[in-house]
Amino acid sequence: MESHVPSNRNETWTEEKHVHFLNSMEAWFVRTMLQSNDRYNLRLDRHLPDSSDSTLDCKPR
Repeated sequence: MESHVPSNRNETWTEEKHVHFLNSMEAWFVRTMLQSNDRYNLRLDRHLPDSSDSTLDCKPR
């Protein structure tokens, strides 16, 4: 992945460069996930416990 961070300290970091950097990071992430051949396949319908569902609150005192 090519870096879009300015290498020259005199070069300014503009909004346009920032947007381009974020878009390239997103594209890299999507490509990586699609090329992973389901190695990191997480079901989207799995239960994700809420922090309020903590079992620490259920312990007798």
